[in-house]
Amino acid sequence: QSRECFKRTGDIARTLTLMPRNMFLETNLLKALKELGSNQPLQALQRLPRSMRLMYIHSVQSYIWNTVASYRLKNFDASKPVPGDLVIDEKD
Repeated sequence: QSRECFKRTGDIARTLTLMPRNMFLETNLLKALKELGSNQPLQALQRLPRSMRLMYIHSVQSYIWNTVASYRLKNFDASKPVPGDLVIDEKD
């Protein structure tokens, strides 16, 4: 409900009233955007704990890896390397 409100209206104050109590990080991010202004997303993200910021970065990295790996497996023969694949030569 809060997500739909924000997507539809962009009203941070109204969205905060609809946020579930267990959405602690998202609530803090919205509070920072409300305080700093919605044109300061980087500064708002910097208010999150470092461990959480790193978790978001790792999530994006995983998403990119999974997307590329899925494309590779879907479009090329998985049993043979193609140009661009990293191959370990087991002869050494």
